[in-house]
Amino acid sequence: DELRRTSEAVGKAVLSDRFRPMLLPRHAADVLAATFQAERFEAAAKAIKSRGEKASNGASAAISGGPRSAVGNYREIVNLFLGEIARTPQSPSPSPSGQTCSYLDAKPVNPHTRARAYRTLLAGGTSNSPPWLRRRVGSLLTSLAVVDLRPVVDAFVGDASSAPGSDATAAAVRLGRVLCAPPSPSDRTAESSDADGGGGKGGYYAELFREVASLLDGTWSAAGSDGAAAGAAEARTDARFDAGPATAWAVLSNAPLPLLRRHFLPHLIRGMVPNAEAAASPARCVRRSVRRICALLSRAPAAAGEDGTAAKVCDLLLSPLDPSAVSPPHADASESDAGGVSCAGVVSALGQLIRISAAGGDNVVRCSSCAEDAVWAARMIVRAAMTARAIRGADESRGERASQRNGGVSGEDAKGGSPR
Repeated sequence: DELRRTSEAVGKAVLSDRFRPMLLPRHAADVLAATFQAERFEAAAKAIKSRGEKASNGASAAISGGPRSAVGNYREIVNLFLGEIARTPQSPSPSPSGQTCSYLDAKPVNPHTRARAYRTLLAGGTSNSPPWLRRRVGSLLTSLAVVDLRPVVDAFVGDASSAPGSDATAAAVRLGRVLCAPPSPSDRTAESSDADGGGGKGGYYAELFREVASLLDGTWSAAGSDGAAAGAAEARTDARFDAGPATAWAVLSNAPLPLLRRHFLPHLIRGMVPNAEAAASPARCVRRSVRRICALLSRAPAAAGEDGTAAKVCDLLLSPLDPSAVSPPHADASESDAGGVSCAGVVSALGQLIRISAAGGDNVVRCSSCAEDAVWAARMIVRAAMTARAIRGADESRGERASQRNGGVSGEDAKGGSPR
């Protein structure tokens, strides 16, 4: 009960308008750690009480006792730190001491502060962070990532570039590995159905890849007659600017290709394919889809060609996609400038890019720079396909030569035996 009251008092202070700008970023992790510890003590006390041990009566009463209004105020504080809107009455309710609880009208903690607090709680490693705390924070981090992934990327990847001795690329790889891991045992059924190509549109991976595609927005700028080349040459070098595409490549490296075809590809080329469902919102604009592909291809890491991720992305962009499958559940009509490029039957990202480059400045493409970006993206896809094919051919030829050498040696051994 004392830990709960202390975390409530500190949370009330840092959420106030007077101290919030200065104290909340510094002590959000401390308040969360205290509340999680209080929850663990309360759960342990309830478990002991349920087993009928008399020694737990005093501890259980101290933790779960107290006025109902005080417990409710503590829960509201916890909800604010978890990003939930406090359900407060129109007028502040008086506490038993006669003071009004006006601090419940405070705004929830913003996603960036929560993400940095989660990073602080996980920064200690397994030696300083107990397993139960890592599981609790990991669950909250996963819930935040499927709603707003950019604050998580800024906290774990963007901030790593400014920290001494930290590698932003390695941080992106670690984050991509964590995001592709199963979030909890309760979601394994939905994940298996997603991986098999079944249902589960509202599953974890469907929401994750929507956020991964949004990381590519705003990371491509092209201007001039040779727009795509200018955009690649004038790309900003700030590490925070590269954090989004680097994380996207890390996720693509860890996710299997069938999962990418089902959930990531529709979000990537949504604006280039007309929406076949009448009840769905309009698709994203052609320009945004083209720029997403350009941003993905222009920010490929150096290790993508070595570990096979570049070949996987190339296969993804060459994969056929039924236009009727592009019906985004979370699309907004205000985000679309066009209904997509006309197509018939099964299409691919490369095919739609070629159609856009041939369309020029018509009423669908709207500007010549979009067509120039499409030409650049199509060239990059073809070049990557040729490189991947050459690498596969070289690997196959090396394997054949190795098998021939092994076969020749074994044949000589079988014929004449090894010399003694």
